[in-house]
Amino acid sequence: MNNEKPAEDVPGQFFRHYGERIVWALRRINRVMDVHSRFINRSHRITSPQMLCLLALSKRGPLTLGELAKTVNLGFSTLTGIIDRLEIKELVRRKRSDQDRRKVFLHVTPEGERLSCSAPVLLQDKLLIALSELSDLEQATMALSLERLVQLIDAKDFPQRENDPEPVRTEELTP
Repeated sequence: MNNEKPAEDVPGQFFRHYGERIVWALRRINRVMDVHSRFINRSHRITSPQMLCLLALSKRGPLTLGELAKTVNLGFSTLTGIIDRLEIKELVRRKRSDQDRRKVFLHVTPEGERLSCSAPVLLQDKLLIALSELSDLEQATMALSLERLVQLIDAKDFPQRENDPEPVRTEELTP
């Protein structure tokens, strides 16, 4: 009796093996992000997006909401809620520009500065450090694979925001 699988079943086996690995890896990434976010929330009483905004403001100085949105890659409505909560916690304050009263700048308070100085390294910063140690080819391969994965999960239902970075193009990879 021949125990070999028919040739037409090989793609199914390939998909089952790698498809399951891809889904598992995505779940693991989601779990790591969730655990890290909960750690920051428990240890500093602030969410990861709030910490991200606080660190950006602390590092770059007063910014308008639009400038901060571009810096942290979040939408205006999401960011407005985050800033409202940071203001309630007295970590940031809004202040109108003296030169142009239409502009409102976000400033970090002394308490916000203290918190940002004691902040743990954000997960995305750890990832950027780890990615920087990879070769250019490995970085490009990962970027292209993840962008393709986004396409495969039908990301057209989730429109890209204006300030989202442009995806890497294959032609940009050739010297």
